[in-house]
Amino acid sequence: MFREALSLCYQGTPTADNTARLAECLRLQNAGDKLFGPYERLMPGSYNIYYRLKVDDHDSGNVLATLKVTCKRNSSTTVLRSKLICPSDFKNENEWYFFGMSHVKIEREDTEVQVEISSFNNGLGVKLDVDYVALFPIGIGGADYKAYEQQTIYDGNGYLDDNESLLLTLSQPKDVMATYWIETSLGQNSSGSWRKKAMLYNSNNKVVGAVGCEEFSNPTSFNIFHDTVHWYTGHSDGAYTPYLYFRLTNFTGNDDISYDVVIKRTCSAIFDG
Repeated sequence: MFREALSLCYQGTPTADNTARLAECLRLQNAGDKLFGPYERLMPGSYNIYYRLKVDDHDSGNVLATLKVTCKRNSSTTVLRSKLICPSDFKNENEWYFFGMSHVKIEREDTEVQVEISSFNNGLGVKLDVDYVALFPIGIGGADYKAYEQQTIYDGNGYLDDNESLLLTLSQPKDVMATYWIETSLGQNSSGSWRKKAMLYNSNNKVVGAVGCEEFSNPTSFNIFHDTVHWYTGHSDGAYTPYLYFRLTNFTGNDDISYDVVIKRTCSAIFDG
């Protein structure tokens, strides 16, 4: 399940950001800023918990904040897991990354489960943006994937006539947080109208990742269109396999227009091991 940062309890600044899941995130930047909630009772079992975060400066190796998962157990507050994060843990500034805690054990008697970001160190002069927190039961989602290098999952080319489409349906891993890049190059005589659409859906025909659909016209010959699309597959409804769908359609009135499409994927979850 996903919990948007701004749907939880917080002290911080709501900030517009079109790269966030709902185009708005929580910014921690001042002394005392924090995030906590949702105080829910969860089914007993093991969970993987992801925080989607970014910073505006990643130089410092000092502690910026503490990620924590707590609950009420036998009427006492119990810390189930905690993790210190530093700006230098982020590979790049102003890019989203996942920080996670794996195999967090919830017992039958545990109540008021909450995730926290606390002890924010504003002395570093670094802004910490929080998009959302995701909690996935292991077995439904959240297998122990480590961050790994970018992979090319499709690299193809060909020609499209007028009203003809390139259609790709690529099966994807279902228990990872991944970022996708779709790079499209068009050849000569490509002036006119085009449409591209991409989404993640599963074999139960449920959309599990953001849908991107765009119409564009009169591209310059040999112009290269770069799309950086951030999609996160999450648990994908358990047994159902997620698919990446991509469609590029030629409405130019011209035939035999060349295209090159490269799709790359990077897992960006970072676990505590």
